[in-house]
Amino acid sequence: MKTHIQRFSFINYFKGENKNYSYWRNRIMLTLIIGYASYYLVRMNFAIAVPFIKTEFSLTNYEVGWIFTLHSLLYGIGKLFNGYLSDRINPRIFMPIGLLLSATVTGLMGLSTSFLCIGALYILNAYFQSMGFPPIARSMVTWFSKKERGSKWALCSTSHQIGGAIIMLFGGAIIHYWNWRMIFILPAIFTTCIAIYLFNRLRGDPATLGLPPIEIYKDESLRNPNESKRVTFRTALNALMKTRSLRYLCIANMCLYVVRMGVFNWAPSFLMEFKGSNLILAGGQTAIYEIAGLFGTIAAGVISDKYFKGERSTFCLLSMVILTIALGLFIVSKPGNVLFDTLFIFIIGAFIYSAQVLAGIASVEVSDKEVAGMANGLLGVFGNIGTAISGLLVGVIVGRFGWNAGLIFFMLAGIVSAWSFYQISQFKNIFRIGVSKWVKQN
Repeated sequence: MKTHIQRFSFINYFKGENKNYSYWRNRIMLTLIIGYASYYLVRMNFAIAVPFIKTEFSLTNYEVGWIFTLHSLLYGIGKLFNGYLSDRINPRIFMPIGLLLSATVTGLMGLSTSFLCIGALYILNAYFQSMGFPPIARSMVTWFSKKERGSKWALCSTSHQIGGAIIMLFGGAIIHYWNWRMIFILPAIFTTCIAIYLFNRLRGDPATLGLPPIEIYKDESLRNPNESKRVTFRTALNALMKTRSLRYLCIANMCLYVVRMGVFNWAPSFLMEFKGSNLILAGGQTAIYEIAGLFGTIAAGVISDKYFKGERSTFCLLSMVILTIALGLFIVSKPGNVLFDTLFIFIIGAFIYSAQVLAGIASVEVSDKEVAGMANGLLGVFGNIGTAISGLLVGVIVGRFGWNAGLIFFMLAGIVSAWSFYQISQFKNIFRIGVSKWVKQN
């Protein structure tokens, strides 16, 4: 059997394969962005509906916190298993199926008349949501080379902010002009159509189109394709857990997600209860959080590629330090100071998302290509443990001690995340060997 390298003709490449490859890379990138943004339309709608669901069913923050926690735990577990499956199933099949199932469950949430049913469906939705990003992680390592992966991955990850911002901007208006149930039903109808679009536009790796591996296209070293091996779930998991850098990344990501999803899930509630914002303003400020993340994500990818030479952890460390300071300033700002509150939310969003996207890139770069999806899935497990912690524990803390205590808890999580990134960053080498010697080596 001929290898990819043997089948690849440089004559054909210069006759037009370059143009064909570029077309497919752009098409895959755009489709992944649209696809994962759509996943968020049938995921984050629950957060903005929470104040109205709480009122209709007479719920406490503690009870809602349990729903966030169980959702996050199932999402994390699902991401690990679906990460393993995504390394073996064509993204063209895997990603649309997940979105279609998620849309179906979300639509049923809008039609349900009991909170028990709504909560159960939202928790079930977590598993289908976990089918969204693992095929993206796989596509990133098969369609884009390591030298460009920071900026390309960051560009693709703007789908988080696009989807989140859209649902937050229009969610309040949907509830205002219709009711909270429509915030589930309308996105479910829309994303069903997007699932069909994904199946039409996506493809697997370059080989499925008769194209060479990305390493050949970008003139990078390529291991013999015949050396690729299919390992069992247990073997792959054991190998990943023995990777020191990945272990610290998992801890950092867990604490990072305490802040990221804690702020997002609780933002409409604490902005209305703690800062005195109305529904429309709270939705707009939460959208600012996502929009800021869009800029932070793109900047982080480009800067880490160009100026940090692929050393993602150092930039993550700086990001967590800055956002922790911004959280402190947000706490001490007086209620009703909309301008300063929005500014702090923008800073927090920009740097939390920059750290989050670079942690994801780092997870696949410290792992073998054959288990890229699973490595990212393992990172996701810890991330969603963090989300689970922020869901239940924040509900308890706020219920007993108020929103100030909840936000201080986010600050502590940011500090632990920064410490974990420090353990695998260049900063540790600087302090260990001295600035002058480190500069000479680099």
